[in-house]
Amino acid sequence: MMRRAGYVIVLLIAVHASAGSIDVHLVSWNLHGLFWPIAPHTPTRLRIAAEKVLALEPDVVMFEEVWFRRYAEVLKTEFVARRYQSIDYHHRGPIRTGGLLVFIKEGWTIDKIEFVKYSSVAPWWYVYELDGLSGKGFLAVDVTAPGGEHLTFIDTHLQSQYGNPNKPEAKHNWLKIRDSELAQLDGYGQAHSATTIILAGDFNTMPDEPIMRNFKLSWGELTEYARMSCAKPCGTHWDKKTKCLPMNGSTMCSFVLHTVLRRTFSSFRTRRSTALTRITKAWTRI
Repeated sequence: MMRRAGYVIVLLIAVHASAGSIDVHLVSWNLHGLFWPIAPHTPTRLRIAAEKVLALEPDVVMFEEVWFRRYAEVLKTEFVARRYQSIDYHHRGPIRTGGLLVFIKEGWTIDKIEFVKYSSVAPWWYVYELDGLSGKGFLAVDVTAPGGEHLTFIDTHLQSQYGNPNKPEAKHNWLKIRDSELAQLDGYGQAHSATTIILAGDFNTMPDEPIMRNFKLSWGELTEYARMSCAKPCGTHWDKKTKCLPMNGSTMCSFVLHTVLRRTFSSFRTRRSTALTRITKAWTRI
């Protein structure tokens, strides 16, 4: 059985926002904050993950798969102590709907927080897959940077694939559902076309899949350089034998994208796009 490994996306982005140009240092990481016995020692692992991220001193941190309140509290304790604002949303019970958690440095103003559930999800009766019960969606955070620039950060986690990786059309790869979720994200971007949006997360979709190529007709990928140039092993899929299991010619399905293609300017660029390619080793340690 294939095991998903953690992957960190680290970017220093030069953003041409509403009031000028700024540099944004962003980290995105699917922490796989699952429960015992699937993921033992999760609180300890999350503390170590927080230390690694905080050492990078990012402006914005977007986490996926922080499924339990007590896991979120572990991370909040670490980040708030280092002067970060915790961006959370309403949940019922101990399980966190959507599993998303964002932190933004103090000095940035949080103008609006909105969690939007995906309208298309896998059937709940596939209990062993969990996606249909998790309430996946995206978390949009409107902010004002210290210099007065306005932009929106979106953290997301799309429907997972559970079918044969060599058969993209297999039922349990949920191709139509992922396509619908991407369409919902694109619709949100179109509805907020006057806003600079930076979108990050785990898309569970390979870069060469048609649905992702179609999505990137209106969204630019800031992680393309890192994805194309990183040394092996580099990816988001883990296999005990191969260490990094390719799917559809690539191993990466976590991206950072932006809405530059629907804007009147083309000043977005990645000054530094560094994927931490040795995170598979770090993951086994934490």
